[in-house]
Parts: sequence; C-alpha cells; structure tokens
Amino acid sequence: MEYKTEKLSNHLEFKNGKKKPNELGKYPVFGGNGIFSSSNEFNDETTIIIGRVGAYCGSVHFSKNKCWVSDNAISAKVKNQNADILYFYYLLKNTRLNKMSIGTSQPLLTQNILNNILTKVFDTKIQRQISCILSALDQKIKTNDKIIANLEEQAQAIFRSWFVDFEPFQDGKFVESELGLIPEGWKVGKLGKSKLGKLIRSGIDDFEGEKIYIATADVSDANIIKNDVMITVSDRPSRANMQPRPLSVWFAKMKDSRKLILVNDLDRHILDSMIFSTGFAGIAANPNSVFFLWTYLISNEFDRVKNSYCQGTTMQAINNTNINKILIIVPADEILEMFSNIVRPMFDLVSKLKYQNQKLAETRDTLLPKLMSGEIDVSGINIDTQDESYE
Repeated sequence: MEYKTEKLSNHLEFKNGKKKPNELGKYPVFGGNGIFSSSNEFNDETTIIIGRVGAYCGSVHFSKNKCWVSDNAISAKVKNQNADILYFYYLLKNTRLNKMSIGTSQPLLTQNILNNILTKVFDTKIQRQISCILSALDQKIKTNDKIIANLEEQAQAIFRSWFVDFEPFQDGKFVESELGLIPEGWKVGKLGKSKLGKLIRSGIDDFEGEKIYIATADVSDANIIKNDVMITVSDRPSRANMQPRPLSVWFAKMKDSRKLILVNDLDRHILDSMIFSTGFAGIAANPNSVFFLWTYLISNEFDRVKNSYCQGTTMQAINNTNINKILIIVPADEILEMFSNIVRPMFDLVSKLKYQNQKLAETRDTLLPKLMSGEIDVSGINIDTQDESYE
C-alpha cells in the first residue's frame, strides 16, 4: 500500500481546550483521562481529544458528539473534509504520545510537538478501511459494556429493593439492630469476617512460568483495563502478593479509589493467569453470598462507608482492622439463596462479556500497529466503509 511520510500538521489542526464551565449539563467534559464531568455548553464535536499534561499526558480519546474539551487536553480535527478522522484517532493511539512529552515532574505535550510528528499517512480509501476494521472491534466492546451496565443496574435495583428498602418483607416482623430495623431472623455481621465471607490473607501459591500482575492502577471501576505486566514467582514486585480465589470480591484500599474485581468461578483467565496487588483487599465469599457482597461493593453506599474508615497522613487507605468495622446486613440463608439464584445468570453473563471484551481489545491492539505500518495490506479487502455508527 502506498503512503506518504508527512507531518501531522499537514492533516490535523490542534487546539488547546478551555476551562470547563461551572454549570453541569447534557454535554460530556473531556480531560486527559476521558469524560470526567458534564457541562451545559460545548466547544467541540467530532474531535480527537489528547491528554495535554500530567499523568494522562498523551492519552487519546474520540467524541463524535458535541462535548467540552477541558484545559488539560488538546483537541484535533482533520483539515481535509475527505480525510477519515477515526483513522487519525487510531494513528495517534499508535504513536505513543506519552513518550514525546517534555518536562520531568509534570509531563507536557504542546501543539508544536504534535504538529511536527512525522508519520505514515495512507490515502483516504485505505484510511477508511483501516478505521472500519478497528472501530468495529471497539463498537462491539461498547455494545458489551452497555449490556454489562444494564445487567449490573438490574442487580442493584433488586439489591436495594430487598436489602435496603426491605420491600418483599414488609408484612413480616422487624427487629432493632446496629443498622436499624431489619427483618426478624437476619443478623448484622462484619464485612471481612462473617458467614458471608472472610478476608483473604496476603501470600500466593507457587507457579511455573509467568503470570500477569494486576496493580490497582490497572483497574478502572469494575474493569481490568491493563494486563501486560508479566511476573514470575522469583521476580515480582513485593506488592504482587495476593492470590485470586474462586468466588471472591476485591476492592482497592485507597480512599476515593473505585477499583473493584469480581472473580466468578467462570473467570479461569483470572484464576489461572493473574496475581493481584496488596493494594486490593479480597473477600473469599460463600457460594450463596458472593453476588450479594459484589452488589454491595459496587454501590455508592460502600464507597461512602469505605472512605469513612480510611486513615493515613499522605495516602489514606483502609486497613484490615477497619474493614472489619464495616457492618453489613446478613440475610437469612434462604433469602441469600433466592437472591443468588436470581442474579447469578446476570453476573455469569457479565463475566463472559468482560472476557470477550478482553479478547476483542487484545485483537484490536495486535492489529493496530500492523495496520498503521502497512504490514497488513487492506487494499484488496472489500469492506463496507459507510457505517458511521461508532461514537
């Protein structure tokens, strides 16, 4: 495939973002780490967003819709209306912009740096073929994410109805407890030490070869977003010392850090090939309580309670002693079993979709450099390039 080696300035117009308006609204606000707020105004649309400064310097995002690009990001738009903006989005994703930043303590990308980057650029037809291949994978991931969010919302709605508002149990007798009135026959237990489950101690099983080390930075919300650090038993960070267990739930100990992992018994890719950081606390749950615990952990209420028990001067975090100060309702066994039977199919599907997303992302990331370099020739492939659905 023919290409030209040109400066990005020949194809993209870069512009610094602006301080976000104070009033919230319907438009997403993008920073270096993607969407972080909303605004009642927009300053861009159909644009590439590049992290300009700090920890997310060089990260790349895309918005098809109207949005606000904040002052810690740079926007990029194509100069030629016939050019494919998604192609340039993927080109920038493949450029490792974080390696081109200036500054030591505070990494910084400037428009001048971006304008002068030399890169291979294919003609418009090839651009569209490449972007269609990659965006089809991203669109499938996005579709799966929407299904996952819907399933988790359904499970949380049932949890709130049963274990917060006690709606199915209003005709029964209630008794006083440390958490207020609860149905008779239910108990109050400690999060890390009850019949629901027990805290997992640090320490890992011996293993041969390599495994993937998952640090807290590799998790965002309830998703493992990075899994490329390989370790061995003898050559690993001291923090790589937590063993995933079947039917366990995990959360980051640090304050204001929403990073959670569910290890279903279906998640063999986690159980067989990963080691977690000691920055996570894990609870080995009983079969009928794992999804009860997980649905509690992904609630805003757990974030609030966990943060209230975090301690420390520079980096506040919760320790095992304080985890066991968190009180949680322990429903009757038959109620736990009923709840588990209802939500288990939901979370089994979530596990399958997350694994599928992992494989889709691996395929995309493998194809990306090969497509951008021309190693994979798409000129003879018949691809429908009319689909503009990716956002």
